[in-house]
Amino acid sequence: MRIAQVSHHFAPCVGGVERVVRDISKALQERGHEVKVICLNRCAYSRIDLPRKETVDGILVERLKFVDLKYYKIAMGLLASIRDSDIVHVHGIGFLSDFLIAMKVVHRKKVFVSTHGGIFHTGSVGLLKNVYFQGVQRALLGFADGIVAVSRNDLVLFSGICKNVALIENGIHVSGFIPGKKAANSFLFVGRISRNKRVDRLIGAFAELPKKTGFSLVIAGTDWEGLLEGCRKLVREKGLAKKVRFVIGPSEDELKALYSSSEFFVSASEYEGFGLSLVEAMASGCIPIVHNNEGFGSIVRHGQDGFIADFSGTETAAKAISAAMKCGKKKMSRAAVARAMKFSISGKITELEGLYAAGKN
Repeated sequence: MRIAQVSHHFAPCVGGVERVVRDISKALQERGHEVKVICLNRCAYSRIDLPRKETVDGILVERLKFVDLKYYKIAMGLLASIRDSDIVHVHGIGFLSDFLIAMKVVHRKKVFVSTHGGIFHTGSVGLLKNVYFQGVQRALLGFADGIVAVSRNDLVLFSGICKNVALIENGIHVSGFIPGKKAANSFLFVGRISRNKRVDRLIGAFAELPKKTGFSLVIAGTDWEGLLEGCRKLVREKGLAKKVRFVIGPSEDELKALYSSSEFFVSASEYEGFGLSLVEAMASGCIPIVHNNEGFGSIVRHGQDGFIADFSGTETAAKAISAAMKCGKKKMSRAAVARAMKFSISGKITELEGLYAAGKN
């Protein structure tokens, strides 16, 4: 099959969806499919134009100019870019999915849409989001050849507005993540530094630990919304400058090294469509301590392969962290690795291939 993976961003842009698109594309290529990625020509919050065409990690990438309306990004030349494809798989909802579904009568390609949490990662412009979701998406998504819910929460959410929804959770190349020698009481957060990730609450929770507690915390990711300096300031104010380290824009190898050497993975994120970084961390033997949101709750089984905690209160979260530090770490780490194996990308690609072949068109 000739398949176009369409998303807002792709490498060198960094993020969970970007990694999903890369992993799917590479896995499909390995099975003999012809794959290319179509995306916008700038990373989020960047003014630097990226090359129109290039090959990234063996994947052909075509980038499009766009009109940025902040919440709605109108890409130019989208129809021309999919001309040589049989299958169009759009990641996330917005202009890209709206336009490609609405124009099916013109381009006559099969169109699939992966949910990736929809548009409800934060509560901003909530009324407008609800109108768009319940109105525009309800009207359009039924005409897609298939909707790929990447989490059970998304399955419930999107099944409320259309019937053609299939649950295919995101997968990872589990063999690429290897548990290493763990530094005692080492904690790692990986993700965008954005409002919904609540890095402030994470820092606050560690500040509530008893003063004599020995630990290290690494916050690794990209400064998605210009919040980094505020987080650095909070670390200094809480007296954690010697215990908290920021790694901004880590490479893939740097991330794998951090996963491998960290004992715990922590996140106070309020919303997750699917916890990709969480699964990568668990595959690396990290014990998760994560906020009770739907995405994390579908992965971590509390007390078996990690811990679900309430990070809405820093004292409560600190108690959960302290308790986790006293658990049977080796046994819990092994259980986390075993749980991560359930999300191997190999099986997910087989499911995707079946969906592509069965799409109604």
